[in-house]
Amino acid sequence: MTKTVPNRHVIGLLTAALLALLVASLAGCGKSEIKDPYEKATLAQAISGESKAKLFKYELTEPQIVAVEGRLALLAEEDRLEYLVGDDLSLLTTVDPGFKLGVRREWGMQPEVFLILEHVIDGPDTSFVTSDEPPVFPSYTNAATFDRGPYRDVAGEVGAMAERDRDSFLRALGKQGLKVSMTGTLSRAEVGGAMGYFLDSDLGKYKLEGITPLGTLFLKAVLAAGGTMECFGPMGELNRRSTERETGITGPLTLEYFTFQNYMITNG
Repeated sequence: MTKTVPNRHVIGLLTAALLALLVASLAGCGKSEIKDPYEKATLAQAISGESKAKLFKYELTEPQIVAVEGRLALLAEEDRLEYLVGDDLSLLTTVDPGFKLGVRREWGMQPEVFLILEHVIDGPDTSFVTSDEPPVFPSYTNAATFDRGPYRDVAGEVGAMAERDRDSFLRALGKQGLKVSMTGTLSRAEVGGAMGYFLDSDLGKYKLEGITPLGTLFLKAVLAAGGTMECFGPMGELNRRSTERETGITGPLTLEYFTFQNYMITNG
């Protein structure tokens, strides 16, 4: 009997076909394993932790960025206000309409939940952001439950006082450094070569002192929301009339607390 030798050309074709099937199979397996971990979500869904994949990574489409300061940003959605963290958040100040944020839900103590920024999609560009350690967060509470007892409502007390009596009353409060509450409009301006925050009230224009970086974040939010706020803290001694006419500043007010929307913000 004689052996039949297989055609080498046929063997080559069969081998190539098998390799092609193997590569296709492996490619198919790879595609099934590589999934986009970022689920499309609203800010409320990201904070509440609604997640089908249980990876707690979300894609926020054009969220409202209220303010950015250092490694912290404030995101808003209706009456919700949440923290966003990243080592460099400066790129959030220059994003174009339609941008997207890739964020990770994280757990802490105060606040209990916050978001860490992982990337920014701005048109065709994607920028990646790192976050080594969560920063110290500003504290805020419900304004309705804030204890206003230690602070004197100066506008209510001066009432219908004559101008001279009112000035004497305010000067006495300033000399004693008593804690007051004062409502007005926040502004930011350069005076004497330095930038500062000022409260324009019915009782004059007061320079806000003792502002911390954490307080600055929320002061930016106040400005973005129109500027109306109520400030709480010790009143400093009023300027002389000549100085007030020259600078437009009535006196200083050391900031301890201030209002933003329905929140009472701690400047510290």
